[in-house]
Amino acid sequence: MKTRYPEGLPAHVEKTIRHEFDLIETMKYAPYFFTVFSIVRYDRSQGHSLPGQGLEANSAVCYVLGITSIDRETKDLLFERFVSQGRAARHGCRFRT
Repeated sequence: MKTRYPEGLPAHVEKTIRHEFDLIETMKYAPYFFTVFSIVRYDRSQGHSLPGQGLEANSAVCYVLGITSIDRETKDLLFERFVSQGRAARHGCRFRT
């Protein structure tokens, strides 16, 4: 988080992240997020750039983990478009190569 918020995590962002973590835990998506994070981290360590292209940009968790470079707080994006208890299908992270 220090990379994304070097001056400390603002309270409203912490609240957003806690909300997202609650949904991620409830929906049992933690392994999915860890897998995507691991793939992105490995690919970037190999010199590849994987710009996110999809609803993952709506996630503060994806931003803090470095999966996406879009700060949803500055774009007023809704995480529930990405992960929602009311949606049967899971949206995946998409990347351009």
